[in-house]
Amino acid sequence: MFGVEVDLRIREYRREKCFNLCKFIELEKLEDVNAQKKVVVEAYLLFLILGLRDLNEGNTGLNQEKNMCIFDFMIADIEVYLRSQMLNDYKNKNILQNIRKASTILTGIGAEERMQIAEDALPRWDRINSMTRNVIDSELNELRKHGIELKTTSNDIDSYLHDVKLNYISLCSAFQKL
Repeated sequence: MFGVEVDLRIREYRREKCFNLCKFIELEKLEDVNAQKKVVVEAYLLFLILGLRDLNEGNTGLNQEKNMCIFDFMIADIEVYLRSQMLNDYKNKNILQNIRKASTILTGIGAEERMQIAEDALPRWDRINSMTRNVIDSELNELRKHGIELKTTSNDIDSYLHDVKLNYISLCSAFQKL
């Protein structure tokens, strides 16, 4: 029991140190309504493209450059990450129900405003297209140094990257057709 408490305190200390270094402002502490909208809509877009999970008001916010930033997330444990109705889901749905504040904010943002935020964000994220195993492998190696071993196979990673790139490309293509 004691070891778990110490581990949690160390993780919380590291998290706070990271927050301070990049001057991270959590969604729950953002007062500017436009900044809140940007964070929520961009996080929702990445939620759809990358299959992110475990987003909450405390790990989603803005960094010192006023860019949306997500700390401490999970990737969904599913076989296929392709989203066939991603544009429709993005424009018209709200799959963030477990994040109360974000869900409330997203519900109040119409399709046109969501589309404008995405048009601004997608070009900034073009590195998704060139993402390789090296990025994930370096993160896995870093986790191993800290005693964290993930049960992931090479095929899982390659399949994930393939699907994420297709999600990104299909969404960008859909915007070009509008």
